[in-house]
Amino acid sequence: MRRIKTYIVLFGLASSVSAAQYSLNEQSVVELAVKRNENVGIARQELEQAKETLSSATSNLFPVLSISAGLTKNDGKGNIMPHGYDWNHNARVQLTQPLYTFGKISSGVDIAESANKIGKLRTVVTKAEVENAARQLYYRVLFNQELVRITEDSYKNAVKNKNALEERVSYGRISRNDNIKMQADLASRKPNWIIAKKNLKNAILDIKNFLALQPEDDVKVVADNFNAKDKIATIPSNLQKLDETVDVKILKESIQLSDFSVELAKSQRLPDLGLFVAYSPLTYRVDKPFSGDISHNQNDISFGLQFTFDWDLGGSKNSEVAIKRSDANIARLKFNQLRREIRTQYLKLEQDYDGLQERFDAEAEAVKLASSSYKVALSSFKSGGVSQLQLNDSEIQLTQHRLNLAQTKLQLKVTRAEMDRLLTTTGKGDK
Repeated sequence: MRRIKTYIVLFGLASSVSAAQYSLNEQSVVELAVKRNENVGIARQELEQAKETLSSATSNLFPVLSISAGLTKNDGKGNIMPHGYDWNHNARVQLTQPLYTFGKISSGVDIAESANKIGKLRTVVTKAEVENAARQLYYRVLFNQELVRITEDSYKNAVKNKNALEERVSYGRISRNDNIKMQADLASRKPNWIIAKKNLKNAILDIKNFLALQPEDDVKVVADNFNAKDKIATIPSNLQKLDETVDVKILKESIQLSDFSVELAKSQRLPDLGLFVAYSPLTYRVDKPFSGDISHNQNDISFGLQFTFDWDLGGSKNSEVAIKRSDANIARLKFNQLRREIRTQYLKLEQDYDGLQERFDAEAEAVKLASSSYKVALSSFKSGGVSQLQLNDSEIQLTQHRLNLAQTKLQLKVTRAEMDRLLTTTGKGDK
C-alpha cells in the first residue's frame, strides 16, 4: 500500500512538471494559433506543392535526356540480315530539345504560376481564418468568465437578501414562510453558477485544442478590455477596399487560371517540333551473350528535327476545349456571384455592428441603473420599505441586465472579428 501511494505521488509530480503554464491575452492567443494550429501548416505544405508544380512545368523548357539499353537473341533460320542470330547488345542515349510546342509548355507554365499565386493567397486566407477563429474562442472564454462572475454575484446577492430577511425574522417582522421562499430563491441561483463554471471549463478546453495545447496544461486567459465599459469606435464603410481583399483576388486569379486552361486545351490540337541528338552503340556476340566472340561492332550518331502530330478522329480534343471554355464562363459567373455575396455580407455585418454599439450603450446604462435600484431595494427591505418579492425582482433584473450586456460585448467582438476577416488583404510578403 505504501508503494502504491509512492507511485501516485511520483505520477502527480511528473504530471505537474510536464504540464505547461500559459497566461494568454488576445495577441498571444493569435500568435500561438498561427504558430501551432495545423491548418496553417497544411496551407504552407499545399503552397510548397504548388511551387514544386511550377518548377515541374518550367522544367519542360529544358532538354530531355533518355537512355535505353537491351540484350536480344533471335533464333530460327533464313534471316537475311548479317549476324541476325547472334546476341545483340544495343543501347541508345538521346537528348531532345523542344523547339516549338504551339503553347503547350508556355500554357502549362502559366497555369502553374497562376496556381502558385492562388496557393499564396489561400495561405493568407487560412492564416486570417485561423486568427479569426482564435479571437472568437478567446472572446468566448472571456464571455464565460464573465458569466461565472455574474452568476456568482447573483448567488452572493441572494445570500445578502437571505441575511437581510433573517434580521427581519429575528425581529418578528416577517413570517417563517417568507424565509422558506427566500431559501428556495437562494437555492435556485446556485445551479446557474455551476453551469457557468462548467461552460467556462469547456471553453478553455476548446481553446486548448485549437492552439494544440495539452489538456493538462494550465491556461489562464487574461482579459484585455472585454470587461471594461469601453466605447468601441465606429468603423467607416470599407466597400471600396473589398475589391483589394484576398478573397476577391483569389476569384480574379481563378478566372485567369481558367483562361490559361482554355489555351492549353487549344494547344493540344497542334503539333510539336523538337531537335534531337542520339548516340546508339550496337554489338553482336557469337554463341554466348557476354563472353562470346564479337562478330560485329557498330556506333551510330544521329541528329535532326522531330515533328509529331496526333489527332483523334472522334473529336475528343475539341470537346476538351469546349469544356475548358465552359469552366472559364463558370469562373466568371462565380466571381460576380461571390463578389456580390462578400459585399452583402460585409454590409450586413456593418449594420449589425452599428446596432450592437447602440445596444451596448443602452445596456451599460441599464446595468448602472439596475445596480443602484438593487442597492436601494436592499436597504429599504431591511427597514421594511419594500417586499421580499420586490427585492428579488430588483436583483433578478440586475443580473439579467448584466447577462444581456455580456452577450452584447461578445457579439460586438465576434462581429468586429468577422469584419476584419473580410477585409483581409495581402501583406508585402504575401504577394
